Amino acid sequence: EPTGELDPVSSKQIFEVLARLNKDYGMTIVIVEQKVMLLAEYVKRLIVMEEGKIFRDGPVRTVFAEQKALEDIGVHVPRVISLHGKLSHRYGYSKEVTLTVAEAKRMVEEVLQDVKI
Repeated sequence: EPTGELDPVSSKQIFEVLARLNKDYGMTIVIVEQKVMLLAEYVKRLIVMEEGKIFRDGPVRTVFAEQKALEDIGVHVPRVISLHGKLSHRYGYSKEVTLTVAEAKRMVEEVLQDVKI
């Protein structure tokens, strides 16, 4: 866990360096990390392990779209993904799962436009 004991700013800096290495040098980077919000922002593919076995493996949006299954095994999904699940359930929001605060903002704006309060 490269960011295990780091504050949020330092954690983001580490991920920025790793993203640059991937982009500039084509390096494949394997990370074991519990800060899934950072993963949601930076990775293309996500592998979730449970008791030493692969539980889910796929594009990050596809894996996080299975919010309930992830929560059932103890994964704390990012708040933007949790918000997506709640708005989908309550208001029928059907677009792809949100991964960033900017995407969540757009989602909330779209839902508010459709909801009559």
